[in-house]
Amino acid sequence: MKYLAFLLFFLPSTAYACSCLFTATFCEYAAQYVEWTEGETAVVRATYLGFRSPDVDGFAPLYDFRLEGIIGGSLPGVSRFSLWGQDGGNCNGPVAPLEEGEQYIVLFPSREGYTSYFPGLQSGVDNPYPIYDFPGCGPASLKVEAGGSVTGPIAPDLQRVGLASFARELENCLGDKFQEWAGGNGPVLPQPIEADVFPNPANESFTVTFTETPIYDVLLYDLAGRLIWEEQLGGAVRTEHSINVRSLPAGVYFLVMETDGLRIKERVVVL
Repeated sequence: MKYLAFLLFFLPSTAYACSCLFTATFCEYAAQYVEWTEGETAVVRATYLGFRSPDVDGFAPLYDFRLEGIIGGSLPGVSRFSLWGQDGGNCNGPVAPLEEGEQYIVLFPSREGYTSYFPGLQSGVDNPYPIYDFPGCGPASLKVEAGGSVTGPIAPDLQRVGLASFARELENCLGDKFQEWAGGNGPVLPQPIEADVFPNPANESFTVTFTETPIYDVLLYDLAGRLIWEEQLGGAVRTEHSINVRSLPAGVYFLVMETDGLRIKERVVVL
């Protein structure tokens, strides 16, 4: 009943209008959808294949995707799928442009079906792939960069995270609901990585050492949480990494390294 109530709430009140409460981040939107659909929500990694509009009595806006991996939820037997976009009367469609051939993290209700403004299309459209609604009242898609980072409005004050760490961000949003909802599709979270920083305090540079692991992003924040410095390594396998801090004001900083599944976080003092 929660899912039905959600759909009815967002039906248009005028012929060519749709209004809904906009959700600012993917993480919050996913948590809302998991609750609204009583767990019938999928979060997947998929390649965007392109937009189609079949010749029908009305307007059928279809965004085609190839499934690359399931982060949470269940889509048994699905390898390609279409998402139903904005048709003039619903609240669907991406809030940011999609590029053909690029990979995205996509959120959508995993119950097959869609919300069409056109009564004649509500019973079904001939399509080679299953069709689902494309949520449009928040960021339901995030770009997966070539180096392996997920970018976009992920969570408050979080615009970039390593692909392998993305499930951990969802777990933070969903809390106790995550394991049940993920249905075993979420990645097995690896053991923590021990790291050492020397010298610490540092006045010119410091080196962080750790067990051999791929590193995607290296970020340095100040105590106020402001991003001071960033370097993208694209998944290069390392056992150590050095950072020059000669130009930084004296103070306390936090080093964050995005690895294959975890964040390495260390406190660094600059003299």
